[in-house]
Amino acid sequence: MVDGLARFLLLYPWSILTIISIFIGISGGIAWLLGESRKTKKIGFLLCLVFINLGILFGFTAWQRYAYEQNSNMAILFTKEIPLKVGADNASPDILTLHEGTKVEVLGKTGLWNKVRLPNGEQGWLPVESLVGI
Repeated sequence: MVDGLARFLLLYPWSILTIISIFIGISGGIAWLLGESRKTKKIGFLLCLVFINLGILFGFTAWQRYAYEQNSNMAILFTKEIPLKVGADNASPDILTLHEGTKVEVLGKTGLWNKVRLPNGEQGWLPVESLVGI
């Protein structure tokens, strides 16, 4: 669940939500500890309980998003036009021609060739120098 939730927003908004939730939770805790009326103590306790737990959830989600971004094997094609090859060799047959700006997932590397997967699921080989990691 958290992994799917992590992709809903980028890292920065998750971090901001974490900080705000923890701040509200701590404020509720202070109201609970220092409140004079029973109503203030109840509201402070509930705020503390709910927002500290939300802060923990948001923090964990931000951490998941960070890990997802760091381990992303995505790349952009920076060569004007290049054929997607069946094998890791210039002599292998072409599958199709790709254009600059195409986003691909790098599946592996063999020598000077990267095995890639296109957004439509098609796989093939491209020279390493034609891709820039993102």
